[in-house]
Amino acid sequence: MRSLPSGPTVRDMMANAAFLVGLVLAIAPEIEGWLPGLTFGHARRNFYSAARRGLAAELLWPAAAGERVRAIGARELAERLLPFARAGLLSAGVDAEDADRHLDLIAGRLTIGQTGSVWQRRVFEDALRTTDADEAGRVVARTYGDASADGTPVHEWGRP
Repeated sequence: MRSLPSGPTVRDMMANAAFLVGLVLAIAPEIEGWLPGLTFGHARRNFYSAARRGLAAELLWPAAAGERVRAIGARELAERLLPFARAGLLSAGVDAEDADRHLDLIAGRLTIGQTGSVWQRRVFEDALRTTDADEAGRVVARTYGDASADGTPVHEWGRP
C-alpha cells in the first residue's frame, strides 16, 4: 500500500486514513469484480495524473464492478466514493459520529477545492506579486507552519 500523504494537520491525516481504510473495507469483498477493468497501466496513469493535477486530475475508473473504465474527474470520483468509505468504516464497527467527523473533512476539501498543495501554490503566487521566488518560498514555509500548528483542517485555511 502506498503511504498516505502527511499533513498538513493531524486532523487531515486522520481524514485521509479514514477515507482510505473505509474504501478498502468497502471494496475488498468485491475486488475481483473491479480488477479486470482496472489494469496496472490505468492505475499508473491515475497515480501520475493525480500527483500532477490533484483534484483537477482526470482519472480512469470503472463506473461499477465489472464495467470498463471511463474518464472521471478526481473530485467527482472522490465525492462518489465517500459513501463507500463511510459504509466500510461502519462495517468495521467505527461509530457513525467518528466516521462522519473524519469524512466530513474530505467532503470539505472537495467542496472548496482546497488541499495542502492548492493552498501552497496560492500563497506562493500571491507572495510573488510583491517579492522574489526565494522570499515567496519562505513565506509559504512560515505560513504553512503557522496554519498547521493550530490544527485547523486545510480546507478552512484562508490566505495569509
